[in-house]
Amino acid sequence: GRHRPHGDIHRAVRHTRHRRHKYFIEMYWIDGGSGYVSEITRVCFPATESLSIHGREYIPRQRVTQTDLSDNPDNCVSALNVEFTSGTPVASFSGTLEGYPGVAVSYAYLNEDADIPYAGTAVSSFVLVRGSESLAPQVFGVTINKSVRPWDDGITFAYRSGRYTKPSELIGSAPLIRQ
Repeated sequence: GRHRPHGDIHRAVRHTRHRRHKYFIEMYWIDGGSGYVSEITRVCFPATESLSIHGREYIPRQRVTQTDLSDNPDNCVSALNVEFTSGTPVASFSGTLEGYPGVAVSYAYLNEDADIPYAGTAVSSFVLVRGSESLAPQVFGVTINKSVRPWDDGITFAYRSGRYTKPSELIGSAPLIRQ
């Protein structure tokens, strides 16, 4: 099709609502071991113009990314992405832990203006990590400090169990516990 300016898109959305169109989404869950589809989920709902569903407004999740890190040369993480769920104390972690020489820990120093929930309160968790080369499972203790003295603002990733290798990849979600 031809390219349409944004005005046409907005008119199409309003037009869709008046005609009571519906959105149909089909999701496939793929088995990681075999590559076959294990389950199909289908969802259908009416088109609307708002950012709410079931009367609840959409609120973007707070995150910490690589751009929220200070220029401290001791940062030893890359492609960091920590996403905090709204309403529940859960965070999703992804990125690469580079580690320090001779110590099984990685640290991410935060900028002063990094916006995260739980400022003023230290929170901790355990997150699943895998070795980049061997894919060996590991567990790391995670502590997030923002405006908690005497500690620097940052995220500590400390090796706790499994076959330690570096670099290691963060690959999971975990509940956060206030300290």
